[in-house]
Amino acid sequence: MRFKSDRQRKAVMAKLRSGYYRQNYGLNTDSSSMYARLRGEGKSDEEAQYQVYKSRGIIKDNKTKVTKVKDKPTGIKEFDKPVLTEREVNLLMRRINAGKIKPSDLSKIKRIYDGEGIPLTPEQSEKGRRYLYNLWKTPRGKERKNNPFGYREEDIIDNLREIRLRDVYSERGNFYVPLYEAISKQGNSMEYYVSGGKISIVG
Repeated sequence: MRFKSDRQRKAVMAKLRSGYYRQNYGLNTDSSSMYARLRGEGKSDEEAQYQVYKSRGIIKDNKTKVTKVKDKPTGIKEFDKPVLTEREVNLLMRRINAGKIKPSDLSKIKRIYDGEGIPLTPEQSEKGRRYLYNLWKTPRGKERKNNPFGYREEDIIDNLREIRLRDVYSERGNFYVPLYEAISKQGNSMEYYVSGGKISIVG
């Protein structure tokens, strides 16, 4: 973790240790989450939390100032639905990247706060499956030389049940993309996002 001053470092660390961010924004700690992956890589609890909250835009540019969740509507409730269409996901991302909705506001949706995610429509899940399968194999069924998946991911794609919107993710700190979870019929899952035409498996 890099900070502009020792005072800033102490302020952020104090909030991480006290559970301030967990209480206000939630933290998914199940086995397929970004937090669990970072812990598995040997990151400390504070470092893993820091990376998760930074990717969600809650900790921005090493600044400690965090806007608390307000009671007044922010427009996020419009997306608190049993399923989301492609149009709704695209609209949500446009509003987040335009600054009309804060990434941290997603924690106001119970299914995202609880780590369950919001299912996409069956049509959108199938479109996602075809996209993932095309990265794996050619139209003739041959494995691509640049196949980004391992055996676990291939099995999930082969037996896909649904795709859910889990959260949003930012590599550059100011542009967000959807963080999806693909779930197989056996209950196995993987988290991924697509940025710049490249897929990244993060859980």
